[in-house]
Amino acid sequence: MEESIANPTATTLATFDTEYSADAVEACPAHPHLFAVGTYQLLPSNTAVVDDDQGSQKKAIARTGRIYLHHLPEESATGGSDIDYINDASLRPIQALDCPAVLDMKWGGLESTTLAVGNSIGQVQLYSLNNTNDGAAPSLSFLSEAQVATDLTTLCLSLDWSNRRHTPTHYPDTATEELSPSIAVSLSSGELAVVAATPTGLVPTATWAAHTLEAWSVCYDPFSSGSTLYSGADDAAFCSWDVRVDPSATGPTSRNTRAHGAGVCAVACSPYDEWTVCTGSYDDSLRIWDKRTLGPRAQPLHTLEMGGGVWRLKWGSGANRNRIAVAGMYAGFFVVDLVDNEGTPTVTREYTAHKSIAYGVDWVGHRGDTLATCSFYDHSLHVWSP
Repeated sequence: MEESIANPTATTLATFDTEYSADAVEACPAHPHLFAVGTYQLLPSNTAVVDDDQGSQKKAIARTGRIYLHHLPEESATGGSDIDYINDASLRPIQALDCPAVLDMKWGGLESTTLAVGNSIGQVQLYSLNNTNDGAAPSLSFLSEAQVATDLTTLCLSLDWSNRRHTPTHYPDTATEELSPSIAVSLSSGELAVVAATPTGLVPTATWAAHTLEAWSVCYDPFSSGSTLYSGADDAAFCSWDVRVDPSATGPTSRNTRAHGAGVCAVACSPYDEWTVCTGSYDDSLRIWDKRTLGPRAQPLHTLEMGGGVWRLKWGSGANRNRIAVAGMYAGFFVVDLVDNEGTPTVTREYTAHKSIAYGVDWVGHRGDTLATCSFYDHSLHVWSP
């Protein structure tokens, strides 16, 4: 079923120049007025020489990045809205960390203050959010890293935590804390990987050839206790995986190459409905699926033409739990509502104030009714009210 797009307007509250090309925005679930922005920049030299895991050297595209930590004004004691206090001055970052180019970032579970970052040299890095309750300015500090890709020219394109629906431990401080969560990673080589976040650091536990082209997106099924992954790639394949067994030996539990007319660049499970998963594609469509029907000939429940490639999908929370924020690349950003009994998707907001490719998006602020978005070549961060 194909649905139509409405065209209501949205209000820009503040903007910030990220200097480097911006491609990821992630609000901290434990402190939603705090959010991180990831950037990616090609260096002027364009190439660099790196050592691979065998000790030999090869040329690689030279990239650098930066992580910004932003703090939105909190709701006033007199009951004013968050947005009453948001302006360009309030959007200035409270911290900037130089790092390898950032492709994706995700905070851990609902109460987590640990940020996982996938970068341009095949690493996953962890950062801890500090000073959230003692009056000092909040800040990120480096915790740990793992080399996921053996080839340092391979990019970590996306990642996801196994515990994001639950209220898990933070990054484990002691061996007595509950079982460590895992981080799934998709790579530009087409591979998927799983990394355990243990009390002593990050430990890669599995890597397998999942796709024939770039694996743009990976996510855990939040209702599977870390046993099921979904992935999408430039080979137009949308797959599911059981990671309790060896995926390299068993292959995907489902694989669909017919439904999407181009690469699958976003996959996002509903954190509220056990059977709903969404995909976004370069074919300009958002698709909503029933997990119980996935397979080689499956068709989505709904298809919504967005007018641009669907790069990121973020579910809202609270009063916005039936809304999805969409980064639509050259078409801009959208809010899609699933409000009727059948979950029929309708675009209720469209935001086109960015002047370049719409890449990063997330719901921010204590009320969860404000969006932070970023775009690439104009290196721009916007906060706006839908």
